[in-house]
Amino acid sequence: MHGNLSAIGSFTQTAGVIQFVGDSIQNISGITGYDVIVNNHHGIVLTGNLKITDTLKLTNGIISTDTFYTQVLNNAPGAIAGASDTSYINGKLIRKVGVGLYSLPVGSSAHYQLAKINFNSNPVKADSNSISTLTASFTSSNSGCTGVVSGNNLYVNGLPMVGLLNGGYWTIKPGSETYDSINYDVTLN
Repeated sequence: MHGNLSAIGSFTQTAGVIQFVGDSIQNISGITGYDVIVNNHHGIVLTGNLKITDTLKLTNGIISTDTFYTQVLNNAPGAIAGASDTSYINGKLIRKVGVGLYSLPVGSSAHYQLAKINFNSNPVKADSNSISTLTASFTSSNSGCTGVVSGNNLYVNGLPMVGLLNGGYWTIKPGSETYDSINYDVTLN
């Protein structure tokens, strides 16, 4: 698809592929797509939320969400593919999760900052003490923070954290669910 896509009311695709390609920035407003491919090196700007029910393939181009979000409703670990320094989400990503390794391809307008979370045990439990979605973003400023407040109980490989990345920070939050003990690992690149 070349050009902008604006839905008056709602637009929901239930099968097939929407591929965004173009010669300039594309504005996308409030759609639900099935399989979505981003292949526009100029990028996409959301003017409404972008929901994807199956897969998101990031080939070329940055999705800028501003105050909106990109949401992937498929909980398969491979539901988001192809992210790179030239194709990721600048803003808020919401994705469904289960057991496995999940990429959270977020960043700022200038830098790709991939986060990965590996759920070693099932975060979705029948008693509703579970995590079924994650919301991720990267903030490119740490607002002048030069260190970590002591006594924060943050450890990496058994050692207390004493500093912050000066280029920014990730925010990764579970959905509104309450949860008990869940075994996971996080990798921040």
